[in-house]
Amino acid sequence: MDERSLLDFIQRIVRSAPSQPQAQAMLMQLRQMITDTARPYPEDADYLKFLDIALGAVGELQALTDGSKALSAEDMAVAKRRADERREREASYRGRC
Repeated sequence: MDERSLLDFIQRIVRSAPSQPQAQAMLMQLRQMITDTARPYPEDADYLKFLDIALGAVGELQALTDGSKALSAEDMAVAKRRADERREREASYRGRC
């Protein structure tokens, strides 16, 4: 599996999943499959970073994958940044009453 096919697969999962929890469950299964096969193929372990980003930013990826454009590494970086910003905002709201 190369980076392009992994990003395409992540995009198909995020687009086709009816909800965020189901998308996360499917991404976890994909991560487990790559983890299981990473033992004989250490170069596949690098792809886990994309899956970790996708798991933490499913909502952001769903917004990015609405169009016909293919998902890219830059899109993954944007989704990670937006997810981190969302988590910071949510954390700041928790302190308010």
